[in-house]
Amino acid sequence: FKYKSFGQNIAATINDRSSKMRDNVRSLSSNLASGFSSQIADTRECGLTRPQRFRYYVALLLASTFFFGLAFQFILLPSKFAAAFSFGTITSLAAKAMLNGPYTQLRLMFALRRLPYTIALLASTALTLYLTFSRANFIFTLSAAIANVAALLYYLFADTPGGKQGIRLLFKFILNTLRLMAKPFLYAFE
Repeated sequence: FKYKSFGQNIAATINDRSSKMRDNVRSLSSNLASGFSSQIADTRECGLTRPQRFRYYVALLLASTFFFGLAFQFILLPSKFAAAFSFGTITSLAAKAMLNGPYTQLRLMFALRRLPYTIALLASTALTLYLTFSRANFIFTLSAAIANVAALLYYLFADTPGGKQGIRLLFKFILNTLRLMAKPFLYAFE
């Protein structure tokens, strides 16, 4: 008899907590949806609504992907690679600014903790573009392009969760995925 009331108490508690959790999830999803679909212009963030900013984000992200893809098509031609990679870097930063809002993104980029990464990225991108379009020496352009790639990676991994171990885990995951993808091709040539 005691066990029955104990079981009923557990069932009632589980039912009560699951209904509260369901209500919280519904509330959160409706708040997110209403906040994202708000048609009111955010005057602090360039006067665009969130859906408009999201459209610009997608367009700039596609442009960034195009430029990075183009850069890797020109991997053996340093000046063309450098120009395409620099434009990819600029459009990816612009896409991030549209997603977060330009003022928020600038505030995040120039926060004291991220300032070295931001300066390295902006300086290497500007130097790469200058050397690319001023018809500078091949070696200078190549070294600036390498610095630009390194600065972008440095910037992207600056806030990676887990620090160095998180980056190692990410690279292990990417390497294992590439190995799994390459296995069928390797077996085909045996």
